[in-house]
Amino acid sequence: MKKYQFLNAILAVCILIGTASCADDSSAVKTPETEKVSETVTTEPADEIPAYPAELSDLGGYEFRFLNVIDELWASEGSHNAGKIDFEKESGDIIDDAIYKMMRQTQEDLNITFAPIHKEDIFDLVTALNRSVMASDDAYDAAYICTLNYAAGIQSLYNLHEIDTLNLDAEWWNQSYIESMTVGNEYLFAISDHINRWSWQSLGCVLFNKDMMGRLDITPPYELVREGKWTYDAMYDMMKQAINLNGAADFSPVKGGPAVYGQAANHEESPLLILQGSGEFLVKKDAENMPVLVEDFTAFSAAYEKVAGMCSEKGSSVLINTAELVGDTIFSDGYALFNWEKADYALSYRNVDFEFGMAPLPKADETQSRYYSPVSQYSLLLGIPLSNTDPSRTGFILDYMTYLGYYQVDPIVWEAMCYKGVRDEDSIDMLEIIYDSMVVDIGFIWGITNETQMTAAKNAASGKEEVVSLLEKNMKKHAGNLKRVMKSLETE
Repeated sequence: MKKYQFLNAILAVCILIGTASCADDSSAVKTPETEKVSETVTTEPADEIPAYPAELSDLGGYEFRFLNVIDELWASEGSHNAGKIDFEKESGDIIDDAIYKMMRQTQEDLNITFAPIHKEDIFDLVTALNRSVMASDDAYDAAYICTLNYAAGIQSLYNLHEIDTLNLDAEWWNQSYIESMTVGNEYLFAISDHINRWSWQSLGCVLFNKDMMGRLDITPPYELVREGKWTYDAMYDMMKQAINLNGAADFSPVKGGPAVYGQAANHEESPLLILQGSGEFLVKKDAENMPVLVEDFTAFSAAYEKVAGMCSEKGSSVLINTAELVGDTIFSDGYALFNWEKADYALSYRNVDFEFGMAPLPKADETQSRYYSPVSQYSLLLGIPLSNTDPSRTGFILDYMTYLGYYQVDPIVWEAMCYKGVRDEDSIDMLEIIYDSMVVDIGFIWGITNETQMTAAKNAASGKEEVVSLLEKNMKKHAGNLKRVMKSLETE
């Protein structure tokens, strides 16, 4: 069942949580002083949600322990507390209340309680995980770790393909993600879930100012996306039409304009995501589904040169992240046509003064077979610690929670990602494509090529249009990193 097909289930969920108002409060935006906005969503009769395929077990009041980040981490950056799962009561926030109901239903259906264990920094998670496993301390039933720390955590995590209570072929587990994340057709140590929504909300995408497109007589890219013609060139053509000094002396970024940019974002992860959207990764898989280094850089270089070209023209792209101004603010203030970001930023933009839309990351060119929506390096992935003495029980609980989250919470989040929470069929369609295109760059997530890729992204952001010399220089380092990864898999 496609996610947009069961979005109509939002009506049933709204009834469940006692309201038909599918709005969100000011915690979803960057300015805490913004007043809560109430919006009513019109829905159609709910589709039937498929029954859970296994018998529910009474777990006798078991206390289930989640290793997670603190609730407030980066919430002001648009995550809308995407990592928070332990609400004590309903608050009137439509997303938070749906999560609260999901957790309470899990508790009642399985007879368990929850005991989240919080760490203040996203990078502290893997340290806490590894320490508990090394000490054979059954401290956590389930643990979140940062995507960047995946390679550092695999020795402390169960291979999820070996947990028979996880229905990994079910639609509530993202199949595109699992395919790209699994190596050797058997190794998968952490996963994107629908309990803590950070991973799938942190998918790379582009957001755009629809009002500005209207003024410039630019057609939003929805049909280009559907036709497979949404490419770097197509986006750059739109960006160039928006570039305007607008009375400014130059394109130096200033809060409140007046210069208008083709795109604005915070830092080099934005060109990294755009480049990953080409699918030209530096590590791919061989016939046995094992990671191998790419030795022919022709396709990667061609994609890189186009991304660098989009950043080289004055006014085409601005990346800034200071105490006084960030690129996302330039976009939300209406001074950039595009924002190369992550999907959850749509939640922080719902109260902007212009209508926005979203699209998947563009293809390098029309010959590219599919769209790619990479998981952000700062997202959270879910695993089961090796010190867990009953991984089968944990797998069952996580599977049921993800099932509930997929059907009961995600439809509300998707609706909320639309401009001011007003249902937009084009945006829903784009979100479907973004979600179905979810991938990980295994070279990056395994720490094989990540340093090189970040340097390349920084170079692209500065408009440097040559990358092959950087890749050739680091080939020996990449080979050593790959050897380390292969050795770690041999010990599993």
